[in-house]
Amino acid sequence: MQQSPHSPEARRKRLAGLHAQFGREKIRKLRKSERPWEVLKRTVYGVYSDGFIHAGNLAYISLLALFPFLILATAVAKLIGRDGASDEAIFAILSQLPPDVAETLAEPLFEVTTGKTGALLWVGALVGLWTAGSFIETIRDILRRAYGIRMSAPFWEYRLASIGLIIGAVFLLFIAFSATVLLT
Repeated sequence: MQQSPHSPEARRKRLAGLHAQFGREKIRKLRKSERPWEVLKRTVYGVYSDGFIHAGNLAYISLLALFPFLILATAVAKLIGRDGASDEAIFAILSQLPPDVAETLAEPLFEVTTGKTGALLWVGALVGLWTAGSFIETIRDILRRAYGIRMSAPFWEYRLASIGLIIGAVFLLFIAFSATVLLT
């Protein structure tokens, strides 16, 4: 992949060359006068070159990851919770959503709690974990590109970290709902 002349890395390299050639103070004065135009130019170029792709990817993955994440949370609640605790958690989640969305999600989530715990549920939970991890990785990729940082970890390492974040989020969600149930 060819590096853009407007990327953070290319700008950093060009600025270092200018500092060496003309001195820091002259470059600082010059940059202040052209800053608004430069910011506008970089924003337009960045949106055109990467923004549309990332916006579409983020929207798609966030919608794709939401439902499996809720099923994963419900399955884990059923596994470790007492009878009725998962129903209370589902009601707490659904009460925070718009009525149309809550109505759509209610039936499948309650089916997870009333159905048998079998291999299919846990395969679905693993798919949900992977999908939610993809959402985390999409956000990380967008932030890495925005700040011009290259990925240094191997694939399995950052995927494992994403899955750990999702599992941690599920348990924090349970703690929050447990506190809500205890306080009401």
